[in-house]
Amino acid sequence: MRTFLSAFVLLLVAACNQKNADVVKTIYVNSQMVDCTGVVPMRCLQYRETPDGDWKNWYSGIEGFNFEDGYFYTLEVKETKIANPPADGSSIKWTLVKEVKKEKDPEFGAGEFGIPDLTSAENIDKYREIVLTGFDDYQKKDAEINRGDNTMKVTTVTDNNGQPRMIKAESTAKGPITTWEYYLAGGKVVMLRETIMGKTNTENRFYYAGGQLVKAMGKDVPGRMAPEGVPFKDFVSKTPDTDFRLKYDEVQKSADDFLAGK
Repeated sequence: MRTFLSAFVLLLVAACNQKNADVVKTIYVNSQMVDCTGVVPMRCLQYRETPDGDWKNWYSGIEGFNFEDGYFYTLEVKETKIANPPADGSSIKWTLVKEVKKEKDPEFGAGEFGIPDLTSAENIDKYREIVLTGFDDYQKKDAEINRGDNTMKVTTVTDNNGQPRMIKAESTAKGPITTWEYYLAGGKVVMLRETIMGKTNTENRFYYAGGQLVKAMGKDVPGRMAPEGVPFKDFVSKTPDTDFRLKYDEVQKSADDFLAGK
């Protein structure tokens, strides 16, 4: 009988230990902390347990982890159950096991709609550079879209949060090769880049914020594109009242149609 009771106690202890055993899990940490309220108002990390899950607040720190604003993190953490947590404390403790990935948030600290400085011609292209630096990790989807007699080759680029960051549409109709690149932040177009390659190659860029055109530049290059050697000049439309490229609602609708496969 004593032997049976001893074995039962051992099994019960083992079950309790297994229940309280540490677990190693993967979490995804947002690029910015948020205001939150625990016992008192404070700042919280945001995390999720799947790449496309909803963000949740984490009211405790992560032991061994040094958070830096402006970066998305993929972490392996050890989760430990706290047997007798304080009344105002968490019953779970996270300890960093491994920093799997640290990725710059292209939109962090970049100003309205992710553009660093709309008033500076030197800085206004930084948004495009920021987006392009993430392309190796972004997802790309190719498609063909028919618009009347014209077949468009369309590539959509989405970031790791599933947000569209760039749409590239190329006309395959006879004549000069025309390409449009729509750069997006928060689903809204912030830049339209248009290139026309023929006897004279043209590149135009249109910058938008708050539903308005804030800057337009263009250049013509005889023979071939030479973006490093030819400066941009302020773009002046020959038909400013009717040129759809300068109207934000038309540009946004075009981007939305491409995203919808139209």
